[in-house]
This record gives sequence, C-alpha cells and structure tokens, in this order.
Amino acid sequence: MELNLLTKKQIKMTQTFNDILATLENSKSLEVGNQAFTNGMVFDQDLSMSVLWDLNFSNFNFSKVNFSGSYFTDCKFENCTFEKTILRKCEFTDSTFKNCNVINSSLTKAEFDEHIFKNCQFKKVNFGWSQFTDCQFLETKLDDINFEATIISGLKTKDTTFLNLHFSERFPMNFWKSNQSSEITDSLSFDKLLRDNDSD
Repeated sequence: MELNLLTKKQIKMTQTFNDILATLENSKSLEVGNQAFTNGMVFDQDLSMSVLWDLNFSNFNFSKVNFSGSYFTDCKFENCTFEKTILRKCEFTDSTFKNCNVINSSLTKAEFDEHIFKNCQFKKVNFGWSQFTDCQFLETKLDDINFEATIISGLKTKDTTFLNLHFSERFPMNFWKSNQSSEITDSLSFDKLLRDNDSD
C-alpha cells in the first residue's frame, strides 16, 4: 500500500502521531499501520478517507477530528476520548475500544465488523444508519444514543447499560438473531430483545 510522503521505513522511525500528521499535504489522506502511539491529542483535523491498520492508541484525545470515510483494521484504542468527532461512513474491522469515552460524536452510516467495546461510555452519539456485525458491548454504558435505521446482528452484551435511546417508527432498527429480523421502534422493545438475547 502506498504511503503519502512517508516511506514505510520513515514511518517506523516516526516518534509521534502528530509528527505523521505534520507531514501530510492538505490534499492527501493518511495511510499508516504497524505503529503504537501514546499520550497524544489531535484537535480540529480533517483526516477523512484515512486508511489505518494494526495501530494502537493509548491515552489519546481526539477532539473535533473528521475521520469520515476512513478504514480501521485491527486497531486498538485504550483510554481514549473522542469528543465532537466525526466517524461517518467509517469501516471498523477486528478493532477494539477499551476504557474509551465517545461524547457528542457522529458515527452515522458506520460499519463495525467483529468489533469489541469494553468498559466504554457513549454520550450523545449518533449511530443512525450504522451496521454492527458480530460485535460485543462489554461493561459499557450508552446514554442519549440515536439508533435510527441501525442494523445489528450477532450482538453480544455483558453488564452493559442503555439509557435514553432514540428510535424511529419510520426507519426502525433491524435486530438480527438466528437469521430472523425484528424491527425495533422503542426502548421497551429493545430492552426486551436484549434480555432475550442475553439469556441464550
């Protein structure tokens, strides 16, 4: 995979994620992998259409960052905060969020495949028109969440709390279980489905 402005060898020598960002031209998207980054902050950056793979972010703060249309493969985020972050139309595969906070952010039309959320908190997050396939929500709290037209299949939850959820009668959530779909238009139906799902 071609890396803009930085060769693979140069990427390996880079000390911080912000060093990589500083080398980008305005018209180029970020492509980077096989790195670990700790104790950093990215503020008010347009990183749309990025390709990120095998990255570990620890103790990072992403504020007002636009990741629209980006691809995340085998990425791990631990003790990270996403505030006013745009992850619209992003694709996450085999990735993990652990001890993370996602606040007042947009994840509309995003795709999560075999993704794990553990001990995370989501507050005022828009998951509208997104898709979750074989994902896990473990010891996680979701509060004030929009689930309009969301598709969920193969969901696993443990000690997870859902509060102040927003659904749509016109565009219901589709919850797939055992190759059967249920349309969810209110929190009570969602709660019952989760209880039934957890008892299996």
